[in-house]
Amino acid sequence: MRKLITLLGSLGTIIPISLSTISCSSREPWVETLDRPEPIYAIKKTGYVNFTEDKIDINKFNYTYDLIDEINFYFNECGYNVDDMEWSVVRNKMLLSKGLDDNLLQNGTYTFTITNKLNDNDKIIVQQKITNSKKLDDMIKNTDLGAISDIRIKTILMKVIFNNLNLISSINDIADGMLNEENFEINNNQITLKFGDFDKNDRDKFYGELVLTYKIEKFVPEWDGQKTIEDMSTFFGGKTQTNLDTLKSIKRFDIFTQFITRNFSNRLNYLPVLVNDLDVENMVIKKIDGTDNEYEAMLNAVSAPENGYTQYLIGSIKLTFTYYGEFEG
Repeated sequence: MRKLITLLGSLGTIIPISLSTISCSSREPWVETLDRPEPIYAIKKTGYVNFTEDKIDINKFNYTYDLIDEINFYFNECGYNVDDMEWSVVRNKMLLSKGLDDNLLQNGTYTFTITNKLNDNDKIIVQQKITNSKKLDDMIKNTDLGAISDIRIKTILMKVIFNNLNLISSINDIADGMLNEENFEINNNQITLKFGDFDKNDRDKFYGELVLTYKIEKFVPEWDGQKTIEDMSTFFGGKTQTNLDTLKSIKRFDIFTQFITRNFSNRLNYLPVLVNDLDVENMVIKKIDGTDNEYEAMLNAVSAPENGYTQYLIGSIKLTFTYYGEFEG
């Protein structure tokens, strides 16, 4: 479980475009041809004699839009008018009818073909693979959540995360979207997430629309009444670990996930109780006086449960950890 929390989102990578097979003759009568590995290149250019493609390092780009800007920059630098350039865009072997106006943040292998309106001999082909999309159906592949205890949005959030482990490193971003009541609609045994359209200038924003299905199986804790977090740990034969060691992120849901990992990783059926009865969104985080990198976070129980639900946890708990990044307070 702890290992899962450190999973990082993928970055765009570049793959080579296929060229032709090179053959050579041999003195051996039983060997006529020898297949060579296909050559690797970043940009395939025909014509465009003034264009200096060797200055473009495609590997440094994680997004198509930045690569496109770089190519246009060198068109201008080399004396070409970008208005004379025509771009054709293919994603996963499918031509995008809107070209550069289409959504180029989605996952896939992009092939850009650039021709010159003023010279039919000018042609550039560039290929780029994108794997860091924030489109919902790119990120959430397991859309059947199976059994959930209730339809509170944070219950569904945690089920989505643990059914799609690639989301763990983005838990705060997906939470920001799902906890906005305008971004979802619940009907019968499904929830429709509606995160809006893509924004090429806000690339960390989740977007798109997706339907998730589930079935309700009511869950009731093994104890009667209410318990503090420490009492809950004791009930299961343990002691609450409040020191979370060194964290790479101190966003609230990252802290909460690390806390769950250290204390209740073998009790994930209690996640709906923990995430709904504890006020994660209003967790208070501050640097410990007299230290450089030591912090504390106060995690309180909610003041009242959602309508119609029972609150099983009460009280508060102070968590401590080390963090070496910037802290805005």
